Order: sequence, then structure tokens, then C-alpha cells
Amino acid sequence: GAAHAFLYNTTSGMVDLGTLSTRIGPNSGSSYGYAINASGWVTGTSNTGGPGTFNQPVDAFLYNGTSMLDLGRPQGANFSQGNAINASGQVAGTCTNTNTGLAFACFYNGVSWIDLNNYTSGSDLACLVNATGINDAGQIVGSGSSNSQQNCSTTVGNRAFLLTPGPTTAVGTLSFPPTPGGYLFT
Repeated sequence: GAAHAFLYNTTSGMVDLGTLSTRIGPNSGSSYGYAINASGWVTGTSNTGGPGTFNQPVDAFLYNGTSMLDLGRPQGANFSQGNAINASGQVAGTCTNTNTGLAFACFYNGVSWIDLNNYTSGSDLACLVNATGINDAGQIVGSGSSNSQQNCSTTVGNRAFLLTPGPTTAVGTLSFPPTPGGYLFT
């Protein structure tokens, strides 16, 4: 059968979070929870296809205590995964184009996905491939590759990164607390 993300609490025990798939039956799609915040919100990944759909797209989800919300995927990706969530419900993760094998670290700001490679200016990293954590100040950690030959073709980088929300950016403004602005490499 299919695997489902769950949340455990002392009142109800294991609570099945379901899937984003509209398929019905024992192979109706899978979901996997990867992180939880202090409010009990969960992020992870789930199949999204309808009945009879194979090679379904996979989207990150946010479970807000009552329902599983589909966070979608950024343009050019057919896979998104939420790896971490902060108190504001912002999600850090990995997005992939499974046709090309290219992976990139991504951030869901509550409205849309942002490719964190837009913020590598001034660093020696060729690409950010996996965002694995986000704190309540909006700082994001993960792994990247310093080897341009690697071409972001894996979700395991060889160098750690820390992105910190900052007052300026060359690619625009992100609108989320604690400060307006983009990300700065630190």
C-alpha cells in the first residue's frame, strides 16, 4: 500500500495527513512528512496525480493543523519537497526537474517558490542544491556545490551554506519578516 505522512498527538494518537493525490484505492498516492514546527504544522512531499496517473508530479505540502495544502512547484520543476518549516509557515526545500536531473535549493515564502540560486552573487558556490533548515529569523541553511562541473545534478552538495535575510538584493525584494529585502550570503 501507499505510505502516508502522519502526526502523533496524545489525544488522538496517529493522525493520517492524507495525500494530495485524487487517486482512490490502496495505491492512491503517498505522502512523507519531513519537518514540524512548534504549532504542529508539517511540511513534506506528496504525489499529486489523479486516477490512472503514473509518473505523477510530486509537490511539497504544508499541513496547517486541519488540511494538507499543495505548495506546488516553481517553474521548470516537476518535483518539490519541503525539508524544513519555521513558525511563520515558510518552507525551505529542494526542487528538481526530474527530466534533466537538475536540483536546486528553494524557499516557499507563503505565496510562491523562490530559487535560492538567485542569491549566490559574491559566493564561490556554483549552485545551491538543497535547503535543509530555516529558522524563525528566516535564515536558511543547506548544501551547495563549489564544483561547476557538478551542474546541480544531485541533491547532495559538497559545501554548506547560510543565507540571511538582508536589506538589499540584486534580483528584487522578498516580502516576508523580519526585514524586507533579499538574502545575503554569510
